Amino acid sequence: MILNYSPIFSIILSLMIVNGFYNLAYKASFLTRNLIIKDVLFATIINFCVIINLIALITFFSSLYFKISIETLKLLSIFVILFGFYKPVYLKFVKFIFIKKNIKLNLIYIILFFYFLLSLSPISDPDSLDYHVTVPLYILNFFDHPFQNYWLTSQLSGSGETLLLYGLSLGALNFSQLLQFFSLFMLIIFILNFNLNEKNIDNDKKYYVCLCILLMPVFIFLVSTSKPQLFPIFTNFIC
Repeated sequence: MILNYSPIFSIILSLMIVNGFYNLAYKASFLTRNLIIKDVLFATIINFCVIINLIALITFFSSLYFKISIETLKLLSIFVILFGFYKPVYLKFVKFIFIKKNIKLNLIYIILFFYFLLSLSPISDPDSLDYHVTVPLYILNFFDHPFQNYWLTSQLSGSGETLLLYGLSLGALNFSQLLQFFSLFMLIIFILNFNLNEKNIDNDKKYYVCLCILLMPVFIFLVSTSKPQLFPIFTNFIC
């Protein structure tokens, strides 16, 4: 398989795949919110973590013991994309972010916007070019894991890398980076909307926590790479 990479289409397809996974989580939130948590937003965030992790693990073990065809991955990816356009009611709850005249809140959104732009940049870090992206490409080309003695770093790959198969099968090379950004974005949204025991927490405290997180230099690296670490960090934080 030769990866037909177009930067514009890669970004568009990557956004649509992430949107599809989120819409799956949003639809599932109405089935699980009475069992786990009543708030639709929190239920959606939890379901998003569960769905992505389950898909990653199932794909990883399937690729180890079965040969996954490119056609199957493409069909599943297209299904996720199409499902993202199936009654995306959650878009109605998206409000204009600068409506509140709050300097700290606006600063948070501005920083997130620049993180988003950073996630659209070409992959250039050595780890991603060595095995984070190339191992999924190897699987797509040879339908097998490259756990060989001559490529030692390929043994560092796992379920995070096989998750990238869905994006790479369609040429969406930016899927991993946008998933990283979206994880950071949902982490901030989770904190901004979090209250303890139905008691409102001072908004200024939430803003300072968000700014402390966003200003960590390591996120500049993680958002711009295919290294699947920011999503597990987000999952652990939610847990």
